[in-house]
Amino acid sequence: MTTPPRPSARKSAKARAQARRSAQQRTRIAIGIGVVVAVVVAVVVAVVAGSSSKKSASTVPVVPADVSAYVKQISSIPTATLDAVALGTPSGKPLMVQGTALSKDGKPEILYIGAGYCPYCGAERWAMLIALSRFGTFTNVGLSHSSSTDVFPNTPTLNFHGSTYTSQYVAFTPVEYASNVPDGNGGYQPLDTPTADQQAAQSQLDPGGSIPFVDFAGKYVITGATYDPGVLAGKTYAQIASELADPSTTLARSAIGAANDITAIVCGIDGGQPASVCKSSVISGILSTFTS
Repeated sequence: MTTPPRPSARKSAKARAQARRSAQQRTRIAIGIGVVVAVVVAVVVAVVAGSSSKKSASTVPVVPADVSAYVKQISSIPTATLDAVALGTPSGKPLMVQGTALSKDGKPEILYIGAGYCPYCGAERWAMLIALSRFGTFTNVGLSHSSSTDVFPNTPTLNFHGSTYTSQYVAFTPVEYASNVPDGNGGYQPLDTPTADQQAAQSQLDPGGSIPFVDFAGKYVITGATYDPGVLAGKTYAQIASELADPSTTLARSAIGAANDITAIVCGIDGGQPASVCKSSVISGILSTFTS
């Protein structure tokens, strides 16, 4: 016959059982909390990752059906609009230099060196098109965007590769040495090859080899963008045209402000022609800021 446990033993066994049930319950709660925390962390990570990708990604701009008409629109911004911007708010300015004189066909030469993948080149091309269109005519200018993996991804821009420029006052030589298409080796597919003289001009005035590089007949130079490419981020070509037509917009004050600087120094290298451009109070006033 089995002897029944004493009351104290029964209480001890009951307490142990209760403790086991409490421990199991705590374990289940802890596991449940762990699952919830893991889910929350996963959600937060996903949201942050999604937010980061949205910040770093940029939509590839859709090219207008009639590129030449669009480029003509940008090339024909009214003088009143350009004058209303005046100095604008570019973040950098061309510099006066004493480089080797550049000329072509008996005219002072403007040498541009850039690349399709470069967002800073992408920004500067808008200013250059606006400015140089006051002295001549571009043809075969394309539309493109900067690299999708560089800073300021997919910056909407122009493309000078294969373009021509006709002017009775100055010569313009564009060199786009690479495209925006990766070559599979960490670089980009090549386009134009700078000549030895062009490389020497850049080495003389900018040994660091910055792009964009613009040499204005050896008298003025631009090394790097003169305004922030970020003002173009996420914009369609139609939006860019609309904002450039409004002198109160950030884009107009940046890009046209830079274009007015370029216009002034072109007047400084070509003898002040045409007078309709160079003798205006806005342009002559800007030029005096470089020569004073």
